[in-house]
Amino acid sequence: MERILNHINQKLREHKIELDVPAVEAELIQVTQRWEEVMASITKPIKYLIIGEATVNWANYFYNEQAKTTSFLNPWDFIKKNNKEELIAYFQREGILVFDLYPLPLPTFIYDNIKFDCSDDLYNQALHEYFTLVTALLNDETKVVIRYSKLKDRCEYKLFESLIKPIPVDSIAGQNRAADKVKIKNIFGIE
Repeated sequence: MERILNHINQKLREHKIELDVPAVEAELIQVTQRWEEVMASITKPIKYLIIGEATVNWANYFYNEQAKTTSFLNPWDFIKKNNKEELIAYFQREGILVFDLYPLPLPTFIYDNIKFDCSDDLYNQALHEYFTLVTALLNDETKVVIRYSKLKDRCEYKLFESLIKPIPVDSIAGQNRAADKVKIKNIFGIE
């Protein structure tokens, strides 16, 4: 992760943005610890992989059970309850994994506006190692779903997609920030 942080920080400096590295590292530690717990609880292979962008911070991290519900994934769309802890438990029971394309917790405007260089050997290698943790859990039966259509144009997504071919990717992107309820119902077989 340090290589990814260094690459992103270097690119941000080109745009005159300076990260508070100790603060980002502190957020990253919390996110990484929880991510490792989730990964340790996974039964292989997973049935569904939902690709998100990145968490803004630990307080908004999807797998932080105390975090408030955001427009990223609304529990009501899956379990007909507004309870994030129950949604996370449901995902674990059903073999659904939420995966952030970017491992660093940074503001969305950074990922939306700054294009990172996937041809940089160190960045590419670090992403490849990060992505491989998840791709090892996939098989031909796994359904891969992208949460935001905007991710498809990014080099990081293209690298990830190259690692999972020939698995097709569906989308649950909706209007504005909300996910498309009909697509969720159809893809996940929710009644």
